[in-house]
Amino acid sequence: MKAMKKYLLSTIFVVSLVLISCSNPELEEAKKNLEIAKANSNHPEIILYAERVLEFDPKNVAATSALKDSSRIIEGAKKNLEIAKANRNHPEIMFYADKLLDLDSDNIAAIAALRDSARIYEYLMKALEMLSKADANFDRISNSTIYNIGFDIDDTFVVDNPDVIDFIERTYNENVQLFIDSQYLSPPSGDDRFYPKLYEDSKLSKDEKQTGIMVMSKYLGEETKVINKKLVLNTIKFIRDIKFAPYAIEILREQANYLVEAKSLLKKAERLDNRFMGIMELEETINKKAAILTSVFSYQVLNILQNNLGEAAEYFDVLISNVRSKYSQYSSFMSINQAYAFGKIEMMGKDGGFSKVAAFKRSSTSLSVIQSIYKDLGDEFEIDSIEPGIKTCKSMMRAFELSTDAEGSLVNWESEMTKAMSSVNQNLTEFIQELIPLEKIAKFTSDIDETSKEIVSDQTREIYQKRIDII
Repeated sequence: MKAMKKYLLSTIFVVSLVLISCSNPELEEAKKNLEIAKANSNHPEIILYAERVLEFDPKNVAATSALKDSSRIIEGAKKNLEIAKANRNHPEIMFYADKLLDLDSDNIAAIAALRDSARIYEYLMKALEMLSKADANFDRISNSTIYNIGFDIDDTFVVDNPDVIDFIERTYNENVQLFIDSQYLSPPSGDDRFYPKLYEDSKLSKDEKQTGIMVMSKYLGEETKVINKKLVLNTIKFIRDIKFAPYAIEILREQANYLVEAKSLLKKAERLDNRFMGIMELEETINKKAAILTSVFSYQVLNILQNNLGEAAEYFDVLISNVRSKYSQYSSFMSINQAYAFGKIEMMGKDGGFSKVAAFKRSSTSLSVIQSIYKDLGDEFEIDSIEPGIKTCKSMMRAFELSTDAEGSLVNWESEMTKAMSSVNQNLTEFIQELIPLEKIAKFTSDIDETSKEIVSDQTREIYQKRIDII
C-alpha cells in the first residue's frame, strides 16, 4: 500500500512538472525567439534567448549548446580585434571590427576601433589618390600632341604627305608673328598684308618678295622656297623646344605638388599612429614615386635641353672665331667690345641665328624653373638624383649664358666656356648615374602599384564603404 502511494505521488510530481513546463508561456516564447535568432545567426540574441531558456529549463541541451557556440564565436572575434589593435594593424582592425559588428551590431568597442582606424585609412586613401593623379600626368606627357606630331620621319617619309603639310601650316600660322618680328620685317607703306600666306608672295620690305615658307625656314635655320625634309626636321625641333619643354615642366610641377600633398596627408595619418607599418610603407612608396617622376621627366626634357646646349657650344665656337677675326682685322680702330658687338650682329643675321639665340634663352629659363622644382622635391623627398640634378641645371645655365654673352677678355671668355662645358659633362654623368634606368622604371612602377594595393586593399575599401554610416 505504501509503495503504491509513493508511486502515485512521484507520478503526480512528474506530471505536474510537465504541465508546468507546457503551460509556461515565457519559456515557450524564449525557445521560439532562440530558434529565430539561430536561423538569423544573430549571436547576441542567441546568447540572450539561450540564457532566458536556461532560466526556466537549466538542463536544456539545445540552449546550452547554442549559448556555448555563440559565446565562443563572439569571444573569438573580440580576441582577434584586440590582437589587431595591439599590433596597430589597421587593415586587420577594420576587418575584425567589421566581423564583430556582423555578430554584434551594437558592440561599442568594435565601433570605436573601426572609427579610429578608418580615420587613418581616409588619409591613406587620399594620399593614394594623389599618387594616382601624379601617375595620370605621365600619360599626359607621353601622349601629348605636342610631342606626337602625327607622322614618322623614316624611309616612308614624303614632304607632300597631307599630315606633313598640315603640320607646317599649323606651326606657321601659330608663330607667324614671331617669324616676322625676329627678322625685323614690316609691310610696305599702305599695305595691310602684314603676314604672308604660307605659299603666296607678299611684299614685306622694299621690293623683296618673300613667301611664308621663306620667312619661316629662314628663322628655323635655312631659307627655302618649298617644304623639304630639313624644314620639317627644323620645325619639329622648334615645336618640341618652344612648346613641349614648357608643357612638360608644367606637368612636372603639378606632379610634384601631388606628391607633396600625398606626403602631407601621410603626416596627418602619422600623427594618429606613428607606429603603423602601413604609413612607413606608403612613405617609402611616395619617395619611390618621386624618384620615378624625376627620372622620367629628366630623360624627356633634358634630352631637348642637351641638344640645345650642343648647338650653343657650336654657336659659341663660331661667334668667338668671328670676334677674333674682326678684332684682328680692325684692331687699330676697334675695341674688343666693338668687335664682339659686330660679331654678334653678324651671327644674328645668318639664317636661324635669331632662332638659336632665342632657343638658348628659353633653355636657360627652363633650367631655372627645373632647378627650382628639383629643390622643392629635395626638401620633401629622399631622391638620390636631386643634388646632381641641381648641379647639372646650374652648369648648363652657365654654359648657355657664356655661349652668347662675352665675359672679360677673349682668353678668359673661352676659358670660362671650357670650364662650364666640362662641369656640364661631369655633373650630367653623375646625374644620369643616379636616375632610375629606363628599362627598370616599368618594374618599379609595377612594384609600387602592388604595394599600394596591399596598403589599402579592395577588402579594406569595401569595409569602409559598408560601414560608412557609423564611421
